[in-house]
Amino acid sequence: MSATTPLLTAQQRVLLEPLRQSNPTPAEKLVSHLYGARADGGPDNANNVVRIQIQRMRERLAPHGI
Repeated sequence: MSATTPLLTAQQRVLLEPLRQSNPTPAEKLVSHLYGARADGGPDNANNVVRIQIQRMRERLAPHGI
């Protein structure tokens, strides 16, 4: 990654906030944090989206010892 490329995507940065505040964080809280502003509460596969984004975050942060 270049110096100008963010380590995490915008979605991942949104998910990181509640993860830093409480551990473990229930999946429902993460879905609500990510999609709470939407009237429909997010897509039908919101739980899967959160799981995938968490996995991708782990993959991106692991090489940095985080």
